[in-house]
Amino acid sequence: MATKVSSIRSIERRHPPRKRPDFCTYDGKQYSAAEVEEERQKNFGDILRFGRRALPHWFTAPSSRFHKYLDKRIRRMACGQGGTEHVVLAPRGNAKSTLVSKTSVLWIIAHQIEILQANGNVPLDCIVIISYALGLPVSFIIDIKRELETNSYLRAFYPECFGAGREKWTEQKIRTNNGVWVCAGSTGQSIRGILPENKRPRWVVLDDCESMEHAATEKQREKIWKWLFSDVRPTGEAPERKADILAVGTLVHRDSMISRLRKEFWSSRPFKAVRHFADNQELWDTWRDMYLDIEGEMADARKAATRLWNDTHQRLLDAIDNGEDPDDADTYLHQWWEDAFKAAADGLPEHDNDLREAYQEALFFVEDYRDELPDAIDEVADEWENAVLEAIREIIGRRSKARKFFEDNHDEMMKGVRFLWPEAQPYYRLMQLMAENPIAFMQEMQNEIRLSADQLFSRDAWSFYHVDRARPTPEYMKSLFPKGTIFVGACDPSMGKQSKKHDPAAIIILAKPPGGRWCIAWAWVRREKPSEILRRIIELNVVFKCRGWAVEAVQFQEYFADDIVEKAEAAGVPVRVHKYRDQTPKEIRIRGLEPHVVNGRILFPGRRVTTDNGDYFIPITAGGFRHLWEQFEWFGESDIHDDGPDATEMAWSEAMRVTRAGQTQVQWTRTNRTGRSYQDPLADGAEDIRQQEEDERQRRDDFEREREARKSEVSDKDILQKLHRLGLLGKRF
Repeated sequence: MATKVSSIRSIERRHPPRKRPDFCTYDGKQYSAAEVEEERQKNFGDILRFGRRALPHWFTAPSSRFHKYLDKRIRRMACGQGGTEHVVLAPRGNAKSTLVSKTSVLWIIAHQIEILQANGNVPLDCIVIISYALGLPVSFIIDIKRELETNSYLRAFYPECFGAGREKWTEQKIRTNNGVWVCAGSTGQSIRGILPENKRPRWVVLDDCESMEHAATEKQREKIWKWLFSDVRPTGEAPERKADILAVGTLVHRDSMISRLRKEFWSSRPFKAVRHFADNQELWDTWRDMYLDIEGEMADARKAATRLWNDTHQRLLDAIDNGEDPDDADTYLHQWWEDAFKAAADGLPEHDNDLREAYQEALFFVEDYRDELPDAIDEVADEWENAVLEAIREIIGRRSKARKFFEDNHDEMMKGVRFLWPEAQPYYRLMQLMAENPIAFMQEMQNEIRLSADQLFSRDAWSFYHVDRARPTPEYMKSLFPKGTIFVGACDPSMGKQSKKHDPAAIIILAKPPGGRWCIAWAWVRREKPSEILRRIIELNVVFKCRGWAVEAVQFQEYFADDIVEKAEAAGVPVRVHKYRDQTPKEIRIRGLEPHVVNGRILFPGRRVTTDNGDYFIPITAGGFRHLWEQFEWFGESDIHDDGPDATEMAWSEAMRVTRAGQTQVQWTRTNRTGRSYQDPLADGAEDIRQQEEDERQRRDDFEREREARKSEVSDKDILQKLHRLGLLGKRF
């Protein structure tokens, strides 16, 4: 308690607060000192209440669950002991900046004494707001300055912070009357360069600190990552209190900074605009087809335009002949035009201006083509449609049809819907966004990076086998398979450099139980030195006792393959190495795995989850399995390594090679926890699988023969060319 009181007195000596009056007047009502204190305490316990009371022009809609969560989280962090780092993923358009970068900053400024009394440490007297572009935090500070200078609520209840500060305010830096610094920065900028002298940040807000441009390349993403850990975090390291860092934003890339922080480092909470989509998706599919039917809309609109011409062309021609000026036609409205338009389009535009402008465009059209009309209307029909289609499409367009369909089926289409902010983002509007661009909608509104339609190895393509542990060891994975299981391995070695410019190494082990399917039993994907890769292979071979290892043997890698054999024999653990020299482009070989994955011939380890709607699998994403899954899932993207899938293809080829001698015919069972035996899913369809494998071997043999033939052809061609250069072609020897 003594420390807390002395800290408060220290603040008051440095920044003497204005003496609070015995009463204040706000909005025509007089408040006593006790009522003022009560109002402040209520605001201190509820940031959203503070916003609604002090900043009603910023709070025009009711608060959502997302806003209430931020309220609690910010108050908990501000009143804690410092050093909290938290990530919140938020949908676009959910007022996250209004709450995090403006309202909460004003709340911290206004409640300095209350915060200090709560945390018993040091005041949050230095706040830094960072966004991907400097103009964003600068605009936040401008808004904060305006409220501190003009807000009557702050003047009444928080006089110690109201008004211009003692020091000159700039766009990027202000100091309030109660001694709180607020600074603006941009991503990549040195934080030390924007801080006041001898000050360290106590509260850091990363508000949309990444843009699409920042996350476009791996080099840019690594630069931001390094900036966060080498500049932002160290700047907040103070002996008395570490800075709290709150990162709020929307995913812009699967490997963006905020995505990495959420997965591996900081505590996090994701929010989605739609928590649960409607139960009746069939109606929504019908609505979507209607909403996107541009061709149907144009066909209906052209028919209406034709009807409108047939009903009005004589009156329009008479109007021009009688001297009616088209320039003034948008200032009045003929009843006959309104009646004819309504009959042709089965309705009227929402605004009269649209109807008058359509009449004006119709007159301009008739004036331009008066000599050819009405006989040549077919030749200039496109111009007539351009004149009136805009107003017609407002009535009979796809959007109006889809809206009417939704209203007619509203109750059924809204069953089961749960979404984040009904007052500001209605479900119908969200579905419009999703229909127009589903991938962008999932990223911007759901914080899910979705694959494009042409991705080969999506989650739906895979079949799984059950693994109980989230972080399995090689020994545990080996124990899942019965006696008689065939194990094969493959290694795609790296150059041994840690830079992200170089490919990682990959070790994959496949397992095939008797009569079952091939399973990915182990995956190790990382950048490592050749000596460490070699050690890993030997250790894994001790566990799995692989029948064969496929090791890429191109250039230096051939020496690496020889080194494996030599070191393994020296260690007393013989390793059967097959030097892999397939010259087929890597991408083609990996794409060749897709039919085997889709047909369930290669299984990925996963954890079975049982729900009321049935069972489903979650892929194991620990260690190398996570890297392998990501490389398969995003295969084909320019910034994704493919060494894991490449090693998997090598292991598959090795599996086909070592099993050519024949297939085991034994079916195997496992015992569940109740002691009852059940047929393992790995053994399903064994006969079909054996036939498919035989077909695959035949195709690969045919491919090898064709390739050797092509090599021979190339070789003969080279000889002929050389003979021709020497002038010996056609001569006798």
